[in-house]
Amino acid sequence: MFDVIVLDLDGTILKDNKTVSKLTLSTLKKFEDMGKQIIIATARPPRLGSIELPEVLQKEFMLFYNGAEIHHNKKKIYSSCISLDSAEYIRNLVLTQYTHCKIGFELDDELYTNLTTENIFGTNQYTKIDLNTFKLKPVTKILLDMSSIDDINALRSKLPYDCNLIVTDKGQLGQIMKKGVSKLNGLNHILDKLNISINKTIFFGDDTNDIELINACGTGVAMGNAVTEVKQVADYVTLSNEEDGVAYFLNELI
Repeated sequence: MFDVIVLDLDGTILKDNKTVSKLTLSTLKKFEDMGKQIIIATARPPRLGSIELPEVLQKEFMLFYNGAEIHHNKKKIYSSCISLDSAEYIRNLVLTQYTHCKIGFELDDELYTNLTTENIFGTNQYTKIDLNTFKLKPVTKILLDMSSIDDINALRSKLPYDCNLIVTDKGQLGQIMKKGVSKLNGLNHILDKLNISINKTIFFGDDTNDIELINACGTGVAMGNAVTEVKQVADYVTLSNEEDGVAYFLNELI
């Protein structure tokens, strides 16, 4: 059996309209009442944007930026940023070699980007910048629109040694974090505090940045809407996020 339930947000406990269903919420509350720890693990920033996440879930441990930042009871308890030198190097790389690339910097829970549009990188909350003059400092995450990048491996080879790139959202979004940052390492940081083995965890996810946790947790569950790569490595596949797949699987267990 498990002691910890780890949940991705988008495409997992969130329905397509970015809300959590009453069935999913009541199911999680039932397991919480049984003494289970709930942890949210998402690529999103703490501000969450238009997500209607119930207050009770925001009081749990939450991994943001794929583990680059950890909050508990809405207070930051851990962060790992890309250095100023590496952030400036990536900015210059875009300016000189990927001139058509849209780039965004997550800094102090705000998104700064070189493109104005109604929606970019999944949000309409951002500040437009001049990439040439924007004053950088250590950043939590750098986002890239991959539609203008033909060779992902070539881009990876040009990144600073202390940075890592993952590609999500069906190949459309590049996420650069400090090397060593991952949902798995973030989860291990929390589990060490709780003195709980990762074998006692169950994880639900849907995208490529969830594969590491799917493999590492005691039980890895792919959503019915998950990408093929996630389903291939999962222990189980449940219903989709629109069909309350998390609640369905947990209720089937008991």
